[in-house]
Amino acid sequence: MIDAVVVGSGLPELQTALDLAEVGLRVAVLERAGEEDAAGELDHEGGVARLLERMAAGLPGAGGAARPELAPRAVPPEATMLLGRSGAWCRRPEPEVWGIPAVPLAAETIAAIGNGGALRAYRDRLAPVLTVGKTRSLGVLVKKRLGSAVLGTLTAPQLRERYGADATEVEVAIAAPGLNEALTRTGSLTAAALAYSERHAGRETRIAPEAGWEALREAMVERLGLYGVEFAASPLTGAGRLEDGGWSLRFEDGSALQARAAVVDCPPDPQESPFAAFLEAVAPARLRIHASIGIDRPEWLPEGAVAVRDVGDPRQAKAAVWSLRLAGGRARFSSARFEAGAPVLRANPVALLDSWLAEAGASPAPDAEWSIETRAAAYCTVEERELESAARQALSDREPELLVVGRALHGDDLSAALDAAHHGAVELRRRLLGLAD
Repeated sequence: MIDAVVVGSGLPELQTALDLAEVGLRVAVLERAGEEDAAGELDHEGGVARLLERMAAGLPGAGGAARPELAPRAVPPEATMLLGRSGAWCRRPEPEVWGIPAVPLAAETIAAIGNGGALRAYRDRLAPVLTVGKTRSLGVLVKKRLGSAVLGTLTAPQLRERYGADATEVEVAIAAPGLNEALTRTGSLTAAALAYSERHAGRETRIAPEAGWEALREAMVERLGLYGVEFAASPLTGAGRLEDGGWSLRFEDGSALQARAAVVDCPPDPQESPFAAFLEAVAPARLRIHASIGIDRPEWLPEGAVAVRDVGDPRQAKAAVWSLRLAGGRARFSSARFEAGAPVLRANPVALLDSWLAEAGASPAPDAEWSIETRAAAYCTVEERELESAARQALSDREPELLVVGRALHGDDLSAALDAAHHGAVELRRRLLGLAD
């Protein structure tokens, strides 16, 4: 019997395997590829940077050469194009926070929302700040302070693309923690946007390894090999608890494995996982569909810029509105968030996606094919985040020999997933080493 089996080979799973193996525990990894954003990952929790710095530093002692090609590289937010009130593409005013313009009468602001919208936004400078309570909804706050032009043109499309929800459903504490406090301190929302803009840019800066994600994954596998970690080649077909504790796993080739503990990646839909009976309690409650394809960069899209717009029919329902993001040589459509198990995509969606792409003035690159996947939806409210955190803790209390990890458990946030996986691995290895209280 080995000490731990790790099911999955995404970054949280490989990091957990390292955390366990480096203290001398016997570990086996059952591969199931993860996927990272080539443009970089947001790193609000610092988990991505910590992993990259750890791998770039190399192993301590003899033979632990540094790997500078794995060091974290910052990818600042791109210039963003949005559909203005006139229906033409225009550059998002800067500085800003989720489209909230720091200078409401600037030329870029007027170009995006017109003179009337800019004047309405400027009234924010004259409106008093209520001192009783805070506005929780970012969409409500923007509309109340700046008007519908700023909300509908600048703020709502960006929030929908990120969270898959109407702007009124997204809490300030999730999208821009500290913005309400800046509003109270500065006296207006536009002034708060100016004061908060650097922090917002920092939160929107992405992190990626210098040599790319695949190089990082290969380096982690190589380091695991130095610790004697085994990689199973046959697919996992079954898993169950042993009567005296631990886990029994069965593979497609007829082989079996027993482990004292199991570390399991939770996919967005865990029904087909051999650990489904355990994962259902912590599976994400809300999902999104993402469809992407390589494109020829439209002439109107500046080099290095991205374009964001709504697509679909807003007259049907909020769920019928998707988001489109054009970034260099790729287009990505993202559905509105939906409850797990709800059907939202027709059997053959390619014709619909092609029509939306053409409507946006873009065309697929030669021989490009659609990639469609379901992922967890980002949290919109603090309550959502806390409920799922409580569910994970409850499972951990019931099953101390099971550590469930993965970005699907954290609103598709890799940084939070890495941070939580590390803390869980530290607790698990203490238990396996007999050091737990």
